[in-house]
Amino acid sequence: MITTDVKTSDYFASVNELVRCNTAAGSFSVTFPENPTDGDEIAILDLGESFKSNNLILLPNTAFIEYD
Repeated sequence: MITTDVKTSDYFASVNELVRCNTAAGSFSVTFPENPTDGDEIAILDLGESFKSNNLILLPNTAFIEYD
């Protein structure tokens, strides 16, 4: 899995990325790739535990996403 720089604003994720996010300055969205195939993964990491005060918005870009 490829680790991204810390994201603090809207971001378009790629397959097999660990997206490190910090929403301390405000909410933003992460858009998943179009046309995923079985086994594609994206991981989201809440740096600073900021999601509880400012939401991260996940935009799936597809009809079905399985969240773990």
